[in-house]
Amino acid sequence: MIPMNNNYKFLLLISTIIVFIFLLQRSDNISFNNETVFQVQDFTPKFYSTWISCGERKFLNTNVNANKFWDDFKGNSNECDKEADISKNMKALPFQNRDEMKYAILPVQVSLFEISDTHSIF
Repeated sequence: MIPMNNNYKFLLLISTIIVFIFLLQRSDNISFNNETVFQVQDFTPKFYSTWISCGERKFLNTNVNANKFWDDFKGNSNECDKEADISKNMKALPFQNRDEMKYAILPVQVSLFEISDTHSIF
């Protein structure tokens, strides 16, 4: 094993402390069995939660058979897309093909320090 010099140890310690402080800042206090524990806040975008909630209402109907589920899938999915305003929130870019419209979602590059409660990564 290669021995670490003091500068490297110090840098590792400082980096660990900074990450720990960042995670504590982004955490909520929750209790479990009357003990306070920390949970890092969810980074999930709000539109995703909206779509999932709509999807649960539309797709988790246990009274529907498989054929009806798939017949209604496109319509239900489109309704959830509209409710969550997916094309705007995900910044989907339309591209015209010869016979159809296609949509692309380009990657987003964001550092962890740019993410805050008032700014979404999307």
